[in-house]
Amino acid sequence: MSELDRLKELLLKSGILRSELHKLMGVPKGTVDSWFSTGKVSKWVWSWFELYIENMMLKSRLKDLEITVRTMANIVKEEQTPYVVQTVQHTTSKEPTKSDTIGELLKSKKLIIGEKIYFKDAFPNNITPYYTATITGETRKRAVIWDHDGKHYSITKLTQIIKNTFIPLNGTLFWVNKDGLILWEMR
Repeated sequence: MSELDRLKELLLKSGILRSELHKLMGVPKGTVDSWFSTGKVSKWVWSWFELYIENMMLKSRLKDLEITVRTMANIVKEEQTPYVVQTVQHTTSKEPTKSDTIGELLKSKKLIIGEKIYFKDAFPNNITPYYTATITGETRKRAVIWDHDGKHYSITKLTQIIKNTFIPLNGTLFWVNKDGLILWEMR
């Protein structure tokens, strides 16, 4: 592939017009025109262009990360705001809903305070403090203590931390008791 073909490919890849190239690179318009008329393009030109494209891709990734961090900050802020209205959902099937599953299991004595629960993806072969928690009997936001750091969490928040995600989910679908039963299904 010639240097000119490589430059044309980079222009196409970046979406930059040939007429904009001289401004972008800080060279006279005639210099750019001579590259295309003679077909002679110095190595530094397409090397610079490749770095420019890589820089633009990194800026795009940084913007995505910024959005992710802002989203995470909003989630943390929302979790610190006390709930004023409680929404109750009624279903006819056993579909996961946002409810106090841990509280229900404690009331029905299917779980007891101080009982260990296990992250189902790690059970039973990888039972380490990172994948275990202890039932506290406290409010939903403090339903478990993560054995890894000794701090209180809601079962959903702890699941999001372990799964490295902040998408909404039902945490009790990801935890099992010592017999391997999924907490949500024990209701």
